[in-house]
Amino acid sequence: MGTGASQPQQPAPEDSTIFEAAFRASPVAMALLAEGDQLLLDVNRAFADLAGCRAADLAGRPLRDVPTAAALLRHAVTMPVEHRARPVTLATVPFDAPPRLHSRAAEAVSHLILEAMPGGLLHLSSGAEVLAANSEAQRLLRLTPGEMSGCRLADCIPGALREDGQPWRLDDLPPLRCLATGLAQSANMIGLPRADGQILWCLCSAVPLRIPGTAETTGALAVFLDITQRHHLEEERRLAESRHSDAQRLESLCLLAGGIAHDFNNLLVGILGNAGLAQLDLEAGHPALEAVRDIEAAARRAADLTRQLLAFSGGAVMATTPLSINPLIEEAVHLLADSTGAPVKFLCDLAPDLPPVDLDAAQMRQALIGLLANAGEAIGDSPGTVVLRTALVEPGTEMMGRLRLGETLSPGPHILITVTDDGCGMDAEGLRHAFDPFYTTKFTGRGLGLAAVLGIIRAHRGAIGATSEPDRGTTIEILLPPSSRAAAPASPPLLGLSPAFNHVPRRGVILVIDDEEAVRQFTARLLERHGIEVLLARDGAEGVALFEARQADIDAVLLDVTMPVLEGPEALAAMRRLQPHVRVVMMSGYEAEEAMANLEGPPPAAFLPKPFNAERLLGCLRSVLQIIPR
Repeated sequence: MGTGASQPQQPAPEDSTIFEAAFRASPVAMALLAEGDQLLLDVNRAFADLAGCRAADLAGRPLRDVPTAAALLRHAVTMPVEHRARPVTLATVPFDAPPRLHSRAAEAVSHLILEAMPGGLLHLSSGAEVLAANSEAQRLLRLTPGEMSGCRLADCIPGALREDGQPWRLDDLPPLRCLATGLAQSANMIGLPRADGQILWCLCSAVPLRIPGTAETTGALAVFLDITQRHHLEEERRLAESRHSDAQRLESLCLLAGGIAHDFNNLLVGILGNAGLAQLDLEAGHPALEAVRDIEAAARRAADLTRQLLAFSGGAVMATTPLSINPLIEEAVHLLADSTGAPVKFLCDLAPDLPPVDLDAAQMRQALIGLLANAGEAIGDSPGTVVLRTALVEPGTEMMGRLRLGETLSPGPHILITVTDDGCGMDAEGLRHAFDPFYTTKFTGRGLGLAAVLGIIRAHRGAIGATSEPDRGTTIEILLPPSSRAAAPASPPLLGLSPAFNHVPRRGVILVIDDEEAVRQFTARLLERHGIEVLLARDGAEGVALFEARQADIDAVLLDVTMPVLEGPEALAAMRRLQPHVRVVMMSGYEAEEAMANLEGPPPAAFLPKPFNAERLLGCLRSVLQIIPR
């Protein structure tokens, strides 16, 4: 600051009023300084206008907090005066100050504004070179001021991504389109890849800069607003909504599948049972015998399908034992390797000393065989490899997020099973529907496939997921919680059933309570053929009334679980009130655990899953009725 007279001027009291009025009204920029010229005591409007502030906002502020004022005062002429009985310094910015003085003040104001903006700002030349950038832009683009100055925009944001993960075309970036068209560009999502693999997401917009009064575009102002956190929260919200939707859809499909399986099992009792009875009535060589056998074989295949439906719905029976998963995998590989004729090589990389898992061995075996068969079919007739691996892992958020049912997992280590093939793979559409019932990328008529596997894994409180690309194979991942119990000996391979019925019942009275006529008629025909008196009831209420009337004669009751009027569990409770030790065989198209979930009191004498044939029914009755000889 320039210096005038060294002694403070002492105006008369009446002069103070005149001085203050002149100070306020002067077109010359003036400021009063105190405390060693480091405090802006007061400023007039001309000074405030040059500083880009209101006079009231400057008065009383330390000079160090107002860089625009400090810039003006570097060229001011000063003189000591006394104002309101206080020695102060009067600083005057002369009209003949350096020509760039006012522009410097404006630049200082502009710099403060740019730095105060919440987003990153880039001033671009008409050739898309960076002329200036605020600190936020430097942070977002990870460039120093030296690296950014004169750098072309395309070099500042290499590999920019759209929201769908596809790369931006350079000419479509909002700042470059703004320069090319001279039109403002609204905000677009831009992803900026980082060296660590993360993506910083921004909303980018741009406005053209023009010479006042002309249409000539001299550059553009580009704005980058960091919304990475918001984008991640939105992705998490969408993922949570998708999972909720998938869970509701899966629940609906499971209810549908379970209901269909139940109804089909009722129908199959009549088909299988009557086909069996017909074969007993037909002599060897009868022309109808082969057709009846074909009917029975088709019904058995239908029964297999209903078992898959129950597995998918989670309604299959669960008899879990703490077992090591590795022997089951080796057994499944051995079975598939022996049965497949395709040139597929099955390899195992199994981690030793894994903790046991609470498994239903039969169901898990079915799931593993299904996965291996699916992998083998994906490879086809060409040579290929299927690799099975096991490991003990601590699933993180990323892993649980890509697995179906991952949100249901309990915290802690889990056994990871992966099945990887080098087959045809699936595109994104196929992958989205891979676990849907009856969906296939190969050909129709393949049953439930991965849907049944999903149901089995869900019943074991696990999670499952798939990753795949066309022509690059597929990987299935399964997570299972470890058991808290010690491992039991490995289960033996499944063997075929051998009922070996050498004798049949010859006396007794059986009450059959079932709402399905085909079940009642087949059961009556079979039991009457063997000398047993059969009483039939169409629902629980009718059955209880019949039991009450004939309870002294009835040896056992065949009781369906799901019926109108009065369901099986309620009917059983009513009969037990009449006769506490009544022998009851519960029947259902659902598996035992689900069918008898609402049962009160001790369990029934036996459970007979539908569909059943003559051998199964008679064998069950023989085990229940001690009066029947073998």
